Amino acid sequence: MNVVVMAWDERVVEAGGVAVHHLDARVHPGDRRAPGETDLALVPASAGGRWEHSAPYTAEQRESIVVAAGDNASDLVDSSGEVVGRVYGVRADLLIDDGAVVVNTKTLSATELSVRPDAHGRDIREQIEDSMRLARRTRDTVKAAGLDEPVLVQ
Repeated sequence: MNVVVMAWDERVVEAGGVAVHHLDARVHPGDRRAPGETDLALVPASAGGRWEHSAPYTAEQRESIVVAAGDNASDLVDSSGEVVGRVYGVRADLLIDDGAVVVNTKTLSATELSVRPDAHGRDIREQIEDSMRLARRTRDTVKAAGLDEPVLVQ
């Protein structure tokens, strides 16, 4: 699966002398499984605890993501324009770990789907939100029309 992994600088904690990185992984909006999905997060908000949609990874696991992404990375910028982390694009197998879906850092590879701003200048977080918003709008339109399934127009 093509995955976007967001690593905020503030989401690193020491646990027993080991750095634990709380990473937020989402299905890339360009992945073939993304259209129609109203939530692309791998970890539900309630499961993330302190940081929504995040799961813990070791420093070595984070480094595996960085290496697999190569130059398919971009800065995470807050609303004031300050860089607060990095976002990486990878192709990953997924695992279930303690009830959360996580990236298998042992089988990572590069993805052709970019995590940089698109042709319209939208960063990857905006692209993810737009994909989910479209899925919700479609779902609501289908419900309002009293249809059981979306109608494909060709």
